[in-house]
Amino acid sequence: ASNSNGDLLPGSFAKIDLPLSNINDAILIPTESIVPVLQGKKVYVSSKGKAKEVMVETGTRTEKSVLILSGLSIGDTVLTTGIMSLKNDLPVKVKVTN
Repeated sequence: ASNSNGDLLPGSFAKIDLPLSNINDAILIPTESIVPVLQGKKVYVSSKGKAKEVMVETGTRTEKSVLILSGLSIGDTVLTTGIMSLKNDLPVKVKVTN
C-alpha cells in the first residue's frame, strides 16, 4: 500500500473486515449457544415445545457467531438462553429475538 501521505505510522494497527469467501445457505448461530462437551460441541433446539440436544460440527467463528457445518438444518430453532440448565425433553417456551 502506498503511504505517500504518511498516514501509516510504524507500529500502527487497524481492524479490518475481510470476507474470504461467501458460503451459500450457511447456518450461523450465536456463539453463546454452543455447549462444549467431551464428545465435541452441542446446541439445544426447540422441537415440539421441548428442548432437544443436537451435536454439531463447527467451522469459522467470529466474535458473535459460529458457522455450523453439520448437525443443524435451515429453519431449526436454536435455544440461546438458559442453555446450561437445559436437558433433553425439558419443556421450553420460545421467545423470538433479533
